[in-house]
Amino acid sequence: MVNIHNSILRFLPHLWRYEPQTYSNVAMVKRRIPIEAEAEDTDNMKIHILLHVVHGFMDEIEMYREDLQSIIEIPKPNALVLINLDDDQG
Repeated sequence: MVNIHNSILRFLPHLWRYEPQTYSNVAMVKRRIPIEAEAEDTDNMKIHILLHVVHGFMDEIEMYREDLQSIIEIPKPNALVLINLDDDQG
């Protein structure tokens, strides 16, 4: 566990979690996980990154591989495909 600017970054064998300890603006979201990002690890296995929001504030960022093995390389921001789970699709 590492403290980064009043936040906690936990390294677990197959999961990375970021838990902020300070908050600012309230986000108006419809569900706990309003945004997901996907990218591929260096061996082409899909990585999922989930943004968790609780009571309008970012609670954690969860990152894991689809096969639950350790992430080889954290994806670069420009490699992420964003999925807005709050979009109403009918």
